[in-house]
Amino acid sequence: MSATEPNIPSHPDELLEAFALDALEDDEYLQVEQHLDSCARCRGYVAQLHQTTSGLGLFLDQAMPPVALGLRIRQALAAPVETGPNPPSTGVSARRRFTTPQLAMPLAAVLMLSLFSLSLFMNIQATGRMDQMERTSSTVTAQMDQMERAGSTVTAQLGQAMAETKRLEEDKEALTAQLAAAASTDVSQMMDTIQDIQAASYLLALPETRPLVLKPPGGAGESHGVLLVGDQGNRAFLMISDMAQPPPRRPYQVWLVRDGRRMWAGQVAVDSTGWGSLALQTPEPVSQFEWVNLTMTEDSGSGGRTETMVLRSRIEPSPEGR
Repeated sequence: MSATEPNIPSHPDELLEAFALDALEDDEYLQVEQHLDSCARCRGYVAQLHQTTSGLGLFLDQAMPPVALGLRIRQALAAPVETGPNPPSTGVSARRRFTTPQLAMPLAAVLMLSLFSLSLFMNIQATGRMDQMERTSSTVTAQMDQMERAGSTVTAQLGQAMAETKRLEEDKEALTAQLAAAASTDVSQMMDTIQDIQAASYLLALPETRPLVLKPPGGAGESHGVLLVGDQGNRAFLMISDMAQPPPRRPYQVWLVRDGRRMWAGQVAVDSTGWGSLALQTPEPVSQFEWVNLTMTEDSGSGGRTETMVLRSRIEPSPEGR
């Protein structure tokens, strides 16, 4: 190894996976590429990574994404994008880009654009709410000034003006507290969304991740879901869209089924748009089960409760037998 490559060991094993996914910075990418020119061992490993990632789409059913998600994608693509000047040419050959089969890339695009649309909607909603509260606070302040001027000129109404001023001050403090609480809530929701994006992106970047498409029983309905399974099947991330609102305080339940017996895996709530997500940590690999089901509990006419199957997907055994 030459003195111009201080960050690259004899075999940069910790960088090869990111190199195969085209996730390195330019300097790291060039250094690894130069190493591969003279190392047959690392070239073989990178070729194996490319072969593994290219087979991800074989585990997916050929299904079209929901119409509503297609509309979200078109709206996001219609937004103007600022571009900077083209970087100067370095004379290095163009990178080899990581590609996935025909279905895996649309699923990834739908996932990322849907989460981006959700985050953008929450940000716009929070900004509008904060502007409205600021306008209300400004109105209250103007009323306080008017009452104070009236109190200085009309002695007989001084007591009433002072009482009204005190009430307005309390209203202003309450509005300020509401504004701070609303901002804190919106920031918390945005942080949760960012964490969901990071979890989904992490699983999508793993070569062993297998997406499972959840559909309504019988194929009827607009509701859909995707379960990303990674880390040898013990970690998964569930996303559902176009879901109906469940009864109050009764979110959707997630089940893993094997030999007619089911294991509870968690519960997921949805927002006003029908979107919901859930990170799963299962004691057994997901591939050890036969089905993943999503159910909803409703009140029956006799005072009891009924459980309805909403979405489901059959789990095919992984090629590695995990």
